[in-house]
Formats: sequence, C-alpha cells, structure tokens
Amino acid sequence: MKKLHKLLLSICSPIVATPTVLATSCAPTYKPSMYQVKFTNNSVSTSLKDCSKPTVSMQELICGTKKFHSGNYMIILGSECSANSNRFFSNNPQFSKTHYDYTSDDAFVGSLFYNCINKDAFVNSSVDFGLVLYIDIESAKTANKDLLRPEQYREFDEKWDSSDVKEAEDRDINTKNKKVIVENKFKRNDKSASTMRSLLEYLKTIFTCDSFSFGCSASSDMPFGMVWKEGVPQKDYFKKIPVSDAKESAQKSEEYFDNTLELWNQKD
Repeated sequence: MKKLHKLLLSICSPIVATPTVLATSCAPTYKPSMYQVKFTNNSVSTSLKDCSKPTVSMQELICGTKKFHSGNYMIILGSECSANSNRFFSNNPQFSKTHYDYTSDDAFVGSLFYNCINKDAFVNSSVDFGLVLYIDIESAKTANKDLLRPEQYREFDEKWDSSDVKEAEDRDINTKNKKVIVENKFKRNDKSASTMRSLLEYLKTIFTCDSFSFGCSASSDMPFGMVWKEGVPQKDYFKKIPVSDAKESAQKSEEYFDNTLELWNQKD
C-alpha cells in the first residue's frame, strides 16, 4: 500500500508542494463517482445517467494528462450533503440539505450548472475540452441512519463532538449500538464519504495550500472547480464556484465557466 502512495506522489512530482505518504488509499475507488458531461448533437447531458465514465483515472486527471481532451478539462467537486451543491445541480434555487436524486432524468435541466454550460459557446466550441463531475452521493443503505438525528443530512467530513456523545449517553444509544457515537470520529463511514475525504487529502498533498484549501467544513466550500490547460493545472481557477439565490451570484458562476472556456481557447 505504501508503495502505491509513493508511486502516485512520484508521478505528480512536478507539482508537488510537500509530499507526504497518505494514510488512506487513492486507488481507483474514485471512478464510480466520476461523470463526464457529454456535449453531443448540439445538446448537453441532462442527468448523471446521460453522462459517461472518463477514460482516464482521477489520479491522471489530477496530475495532468493530455490523454483526456488534449489536457483541457475541468473537474467539479460536489456533494449531496452540501446545500450549495444541491442548489447548483438542481432546478430549485431554494434547495436545502435534503436528499436530491442526482440520477433523475431531468436532474440538471434548468439548474445553474446547466445554464452555465448549455450555451452555444460550449455546445459548439471548436476547442476540445472535458468536463468531469465528482459528486459525493451517500448510499441509500446508510442515508438517514444517524442515530441521533436521522432527519438531518450528515456531511462527509462531519465528526461527532462531546455534546453528541453526552446526548447518546443520556438516550442510552451507545449502549444499544456498541458505542457508535464516539467523539472526534466521522459520522459517515460509507464508501462515498471515505473516498471523498481521501481525495481531498490527496489534493491537499499534491497542491499548495494557497491554491487548494477548504474551510472547517469541506462540503460548505462546494461546488469546487479545478481547471487544467494542456495538462497543466491552472491554479487561479481552483476555487469555490459562487452559488446563492442572488442574481449576481448566478452571473459570477457563469463568468467562471465563460472565463474557463476563454482560457482554453487562448493560444500560448
């Protein structure tokens, strides 16, 4: 396992800031959550079911590769436990932390995300580019299984605190469930949550803190966009995509995508 970690880091050595051995694997477990938005026949994918799987691994994309759309691509990180992600990908500007079916037939139609890319400039662009989504989606088997507050959404990086432990003790929850609520342990340990945490740690290892950073809660900084041009990371474009109910925010979101397309079109 350690050999795999060192190999991944050595592959990315041109952009490594402070190489360290990761505590968890960066194996191809990322792939099931990766979706490539398709631009075909003057139209755009309208749901994850319409998207295709990228032909390269997340590791290759992060390190920078020209095997994927000549090295011109964007990765958007999102999570269904993030209210802003749900607002961005759904057609409901008031969307809050409730389950959203990302695989429904009209998942993206009318959404801010769809409006940003369903334009002539994108659909009929002469430049070859790729758009990859990596979205944390909690399994139905574990969703709403929070023993303290099952009605609430659990963020993938959220941990139990001392007040949670006390409440569990008061309600005798830990006794009945073998102490599943332990201070400073993650609330979610499903595959999607653990691989998203692993991916973020990997990104923080590869890129410097000033170009890739999240606040106390990573999900609150999503959707997060990252851009590569000709296989080279464009760190000025590594940022949280503005999402809110305000019209100005929608304009800023569109500007981010328009500027990215303009960057890909520029001749160096």
